[in-house]
Amino acid sequence: MAYRNIKKLMQDCASPSTYNFELECDYEDYKALPLFERYLVYKSTALGDHILKEAEKSGLDERWAEGCYHEAANFCVDSYRKYDLPDCDGWGGRCKLAIDLYQQLWGWKEGDSSLYRAVEPIVLGGDTFNSVQTTLNRYIHNIVENDSEYKQHIMPGGNASIRFCIQLYCLYGKGFIEQLVKNEELSRFVNLTHSMGNLVLIPGGYNRRRGMAKEIRDYADLSLFNLLHDCDGKAKYFGEDSKEREKRFNRYINFSFLWDYVEKSAEGIYEVRPIQELG
Repeated sequence: MAYRNIKKLMQDCASPSTYNFELECDYEDYKALPLFERYLVYKSTALGDHILKEAEKSGLDERWAEGCYHEAANFCVDSYRKYDLPDCDGWGGRCKLAIDLYQQLWGWKEGDSSLYRAVEPIVLGGDTFNSVQTTLNRYIHNIVENDSEYKQHIMPGGNASIRFCIQLYCLYGKGFIEQLVKNEELSRFVNLTHSMGNLVLIPGGYNRRRGMAKEIRDYADLSLFNLLHDCDGKAKYFGEDSKEREKRFNRYINFSFLWDYVEKSAEGIYEVRPIQELG
């Protein structure tokens, strides 16, 4: 059953704070999948859409449009064709539960852009704050470094990625999944990554920026630190002037209920806490 609104989730779900928004669909066979398999299918649907578009644009076969991870490409395309899954953080407006969450917390209404300028002049949009994929990539990289059979499948000079994760799953199935399941903290992170506490509003355009920047890697604390201090000279979402940026950053933290990620300095300015301190 998909809840589709926060009131119903709070009333009927035994643990609404840990409910995984990946379950917000009507595909019972998909929802019955074990945690890691379901996560890979969820991630693969967006990739499948991308692969088909790239194949059409380039004129290449679907498998070749995804580099050398041919089995992963087939899996992604098959998943996309089988499951029409909404983005958990509400991107595209298709996850009704996420949209209702934003409406209840911040007054957002479908078709109303006023919410996105609540921290003038910043435009905000929904995102998954702490990306589990970065941590999963690093964990798989460590596995691969100690497994010559896995290592032979990674692109030369490449790093572990969601595409590589799916490739290993296609090749080794349950054997690969068992390597992941045995890490209980990783399993917990995968389950919570699409829960309501990890869905926030961030400056428009920052989603792609923080995902690609090596100094951020989609981690919440590093994302906030970069927004506040403009470390690379590119995160000017809160303004050019450092004092003005501090004021807007404070308003953003208060507006977004992100107090757990910061502590207030003697000057009354929020400073970011390292994520290791949040446990």
